[in-house]
Amino acid sequence: EKPTVLGVAPGRAEVVGNHTDYNEGLVLACAVDRFVVIAGRRSPDGGLRCRLASESFPDDGPVEVDLGAADSAGDGLTKLKQTGKKAWANYLLGVVSELAKLDARPGGFDAFVVSDVPSGGGVSSSAALEMATCKLLARLFPETVGQLGDIDLVKASKAAENNFVGMGCGILDQYCSGMGRADALLCLDCRTVTHEIVPFAGARFVLANTNAPHALVDGKYDALRKNCFAAADVLKKAMGTDAVTHLRDVSPEALETHKSALSSEELRHASHIVHENR
Repeated sequence: EKPTVLGVAPGRAEVVGNHTDYNEGLVLACAVDRFVVIAGRRSPDGGLRCRLASESFPDDGPVEVDLGAADSAGDGLTKLKQTGKKAWANYLLGVVSELAKLDARPGGFDAFVVSDVPSGGGVSSSAALEMATCKLLARLFPETVGQLGDIDLVKASKAAENNFVGMGCGILDQYCSGMGRADALLCLDCRTVTHEIVPFAGARFVLANTNAPHALVDGKYDALRKNCFAAADVLKKAMGTDAVTHLRDVSPEALETHKSALSSEELRHASHIVHENR
């Protein structure tokens, strides 16, 4: 029995704007020519059963869940969360959970994942998996998921990673995977969640694999994020203004004036964000 539709989404690379997305800053990024592809179909029996499998995890067997057995009220489909070797499926199930919160709950489906986006390579393989899932489900269920706009799908993918997977990432990865274009850069304003397409021709970016592992869920990313939020709170009090909600709102001059109020770690992280956006 063959799949009926494909969901495809690319990885991404940062150009300028490292860690600025969750500080509501600006990012210049691009989609890359590596993709997650999900082949899928509606559940043959028309029910709410989902069967998920991945080329990357051939020995673990398919993940099978029943969407009808979970209560979608309030916290989504969190009862379906997988652990251990099957935790990879949470990126797909998290998307289903967030779509349910938007009253765009899909029915049952079968899906098989293939990817040449390097996992753990810092090019957002997880965001590509989430966006490919959204695109698959939008085509499988045009009467529900297909009614959502591109930005809705981007936000649902980000929410899946935040709420279901448990990673407090910003919006850069999912946005660039969902909205990136060939032969162009994407300039994203993470406060307004809008972007401009910047033509890019006559040159190429070359991404080198240094074999240094990159994992957002290892705790270091979340520690950096919390440090940035703490620095913004300290500077808000030191500057005596409610206009500062994130480090985006702090100028290099204001940081220099009030740097003594910050711990050494807060100052190091704040300096990076403030100057990265100037």
